[in-house]
Amino acid sequence: MVVTVKYIHTVFHRCLSQALKWGLVTGNVADSVDAPTPDKKPVEPLTQPQVRHFLEVAEQDRLYPFYVVALGCGLRKGELLALTWDCIDWHNRLIHVKRSLQALKGKGLVVGEPKSQSSRRVVAMPEFVQRVLADHMVNKTVESEYVFCTSKGTPFGPRNIIRHFKGVLKKAGLPATIRIHDLRHTFISFMFPQKMSNQLLVILASPPP
Repeated sequence: MVVTVKYIHTVFHRCLSQALKWGLVTGNVADSVDAPTPDKKPVEPLTQPQVRHFLEVAEQDRLYPFYVVALGCGLRKGELLALTWDCIDWHNRLIHVKRSLQALKGKGLVVGEPKSQSSRRVVAMPEFVQRVLADHMVNKTVESEYVFCTSKGTPFGPRNIIRHFKGVLKKAGLPATIRIHDLRHTFISFMFPQKMSNQLLVILASPPP
């Protein structure tokens, strides 16, 4: 509801701004009204046991590499969906983030620039992630420039990925409130507080207790 009110406020503000330019009104009364701010959903990074269990459940799934890269490199959903093979530097174990995919109303799936200029970056690829991606490349059955693609070689849509992610969560018995973006927060929570770039590898490589 808050989002709808904010959208209406934005539309009115733009209309009145244009009317002011045309001399039809003496001022933009929408300037005196603050647009509502949507409540941000709480961040829910996964715990180490949850990460291990999630990936164990997803291991036999064709999108297992997708989740490994999300957790191991911290890419956003749109960046993962737009990732192409030429963006992977195997020798230096790097991923070049150059594009992002969005679903736009009336336009369908659109690949464009990342979220911001700083989002256009190069990220380190842990050895475990490199190994999973290499296996993914060797065993892929569809020729496509996209690392993660449908059976037709086209990129996945954001809704389909979210639906799949929720299915894995349910299968793993994890809270349905966890969002796919929380995988990125999980990556950040592992990397920065502990200052350990191989934290995910440690979690996955160590045997279960």
